[in-house]
Amino acid sequence: MHETLGTNWNIYLYTIATSLGMFALVCIIVPPFLALAIPAGILYCALLSYYSRTSRATQRIEAVQRAPAYALLSEALAGVANASSQRTSHPHVRQGDGAPRGPSQCCAIPPDERQLLARLVY
Repeated sequence: MHETLGTNWNIYLYTIATSLGMFALVCIIVPPFLALAIPAGILYCALLSYYSRTSRATQRIEAVQRAPAYALLSEALAGVANASSQRTSHPHVRQGDGAPRGPSQCCAIPPDERQLLARLVY
């Protein structure tokens, strides 16, 4: 790596010098180009800073959402919100007095738990 560092530095400086020289030559030959280049440069810098801030915020939010504790808490709260906010039952869940309806139903399930089970199954 140390052997190629000098060569890479020379290539970098040569590229920068060539780019700046070409930009200066274009500005001298076509002066209206400078009228477009300055606002484009300002817009580029503004968009770059906005993108950097947005990218950092997005990465932070993704890291928080990947946390196992956040996932468990959000699933638990989503289930509670669905069960408590919807007072109507699922069409496949029978409302009744809670008595067993046949050999497959061995115990009575309270209405709120029926709604929660219907939300989990369907």
